[in-house]
Amino acid sequence: MNENLVQIDQRIGSYKLEKKIGAGANSEVWLATKLSDKKQVALKVLSDSLNADNKHMEIFQSEMNISSKIRHPGIVTAFDAGVKDGLCYLAMEYIDGIELAEHLQNEKIIPEGEALKIILDIAELLKMAWKNLQLVHRDIKPANIMLSKNGTTKLMDVGIAKSAREIKENNSTIAIGTPKFMSPEQAINKGDIDFKSDIYALGVTLYIMLTGKPPFDDEDPLELIRKKIKEELPNPKEINNKISDGTCELLKIMLEKNKENRQDSWKDVIRDIRSIANGNLPVSKLSQEEKSAIYAKKSQLHLERLNNMSKDEKYREKGDDSFSVKQLLIALAIVGVLILCAIYYVQTKQAGA
Repeated sequence: MNENLVQIDQRIGSYKLEKKIGAGANSEVWLATKLSDKKQVALKVLSDSLNADNKHMEIFQSEMNISSKIRHPGIVTAFDAGVKDGLCYLAMEYIDGIELAEHLQNEKIIPEGEALKIILDIAELLKMAWKNLQLVHRDIKPANIMLSKNGTTKLMDVGIAKSAREIKENNSTIAIGTPKFMSPEQAINKGDIDFKSDIYALGVTLYIMLTGKPPFDDEDPLELIRKKIKEELPNPKEINNKISDGTCELLKIMLEKNKENRQDSWKDVIRDIRSIANGNLPVSKLSQEEKSAIYAKKSQLHLERLNNMSKDEKYREKGDDSFSVKQLLIALAIVGVLILCAIYYVQTKQAGA
């Protein structure tokens, strides 16, 4: 990208550029000030080669429309777009934080608990987007996830998101998204793309956070697609032996080649993540017999724990009523003594009078 495209203090439309805070292959993102109210915003400016492309202006307009429809705190809100002096720009909510992609460059591998929280936040957001708008993001990846300094996770670049119906009706032969994160069905541009493609991309994001590398990679896009379709998922535990068995199972489900073998809903994804956070395996694809076996094992462990506890510990564990009854009797006795003392005092005063 041309380094002289924009510069500090330059004005673009209603905005004054302050400093560059990010850059992609075809754009730069600047911290800018809105001149009318001095509000800080993030301003994305396209490169020279894309400024004349109406398609990208349509994507910016789409991002504004979608973010206004979703109205979720996990979406980076886009509120203004335009072309000024030959420059195409998009004004967005400014997030004081760091892209997950940059965080990964610094840390290489993210602790499992932190990684699970990040994908849980994104899954909660995508659950709502699918429920309300049947929306498929189509480009879930670390570069589109922001980690704010206050601990919230934000999803960016919803401009290419489409409803499942729109995707099915579109006859384009071009696959939309980032190849490393595309599901097999998205990579070969099948028309039945839905939320399960986003589940796959979120699974790739989790895999990268925990291992430092994508499950499948190749410079040749066709070879990359072949690997996604034909090769077995590399065991993440062979790269990072600290990954729990539960998370390994979660990755297997999210990264299934056949989308029908992934979770059946975002609700199932969220349930699986929470199950793992509690030290269990994912439950979404377990048979009823397996679920019953897990429940029976939990019940047995609880009984064994109770049998090994002292009497006082059992009272505290179960909130035994005998404690509350005993305390009530003591309180009543004290009140009774106080009442008798008061009566005696009154009678003595009357006798003295």
